[in-house]
Amino acid sequence: MTHVLELAGVNLDKKDGPFRKSDPYLNFRRLDDNSPIHSTEYVKQNLNPEWKKLDFNQKRFGDEHDPTVLVECWDWDSVGSHDLIGTFRAKCSELTHTGSEFQLVSKKGKNSGKIIVKSATKNVVAEKKEEPVKKEEPAEKAEAVKKDNNLPDNAAALKFLADEVVLEMEKAKVTPKELTKEEREVYDENYLAELFADFQAGKGSKSDWNYALILAIERGKPEIVKALIESGRVDPSFNFNEPIRLSSFAKNGVETMRVLLTHPRVDPTANDIPLSNPCFDGNEEMVKLLLADPRINPSSADNRALRNAIKGNHQNIVKILLAHPKISLTSANRKEFGL
Repeated sequence: MTHVLELAGVNLDKKDGPFRKSDPYLNFRRLDDNSPIHSTEYVKQNLNPEWKKLDFNQKRFGDEHDPTVLVECWDWDSVGSHDLIGTFRAKCSELTHTGSEFQLVSKKGKNSGKIIVKSATKNVVAEKKEEPVKKEEPAEKAEAVKKDNNLPDNAAALKFLADEVVLEMEKAKVTPKELTKEEREVYDENYLAELFADFQAGKGSKSDWNYALILAIERGKPEIVKALIESGRVDPSFNFNEPIRLSSFAKNGVETMRVLLTHPRVDPTANDIPLSNPCFDGNEEMVKLLLADPRINPSSADNRALRNAIKGNHQNIVKILLAHPKISLTSANRKEFGL
């Protein structure tokens, strides 16, 4: 499914020194292989940018019902490499929901601004089938250059080579270094180990320990999550309850969710995401765990959880939700869901 997104940044970090603002742009990557899918234009000298409308194609981010997307915010530089402002991860359903807000986290685990979805609308225009692009061989390209510019053989070849050199120079100048999926996993594992060792030794800051919590949830380390929370030195509700949102679709998420729910500051209703995510993914154990919490209302956000379970064709979860005492359906809901 394709959506048209209007995205904006709020209070982004400066990356060009104290007297210049950043030139921010966004990259959207598949989480499974780290390949870039979409990107925005960069906005000059603006810490609160509003990017042009973006056609966002969910199918390109994976085959699952609601794939997770890695979003990077970069500061564009005309000379040298670009600077990473921050990143966040989100489900496609979150990115295509008007009003969603996401906290950017820098490499050092600090807040570096927010990204908000000002508008998300379905693109009703039928997607065109992309024609395969024929890769021209150097000789063919040189011949085309010669014909288009009415050049002799040597001049055409030289122009072709010059164009290729310029292209490679531009790529080297503006393309930031990209980590493969395996490299990113190793980096995250090592960085988590380093942060947790510092935490145990009483070193680091609160932002370091909060970032360790995020990495522990993403890497499926419930024992580290428990140690961090029980210490009282981390805030498991920071970044608009980001830890519990991540836990709702992370590796070993049920175990980390059990730990998070024991903390009084954690809000299991945050943007209705903790329940709606596992309903879409078909994680029955997670759904039961969350429904056992008295703060959860399965009918919130116009029965978003039930709608997601139906979209994902998870009949057992549909039955569990309909049997919950707090479920409330309007006549319009019943007609929409065929009940």
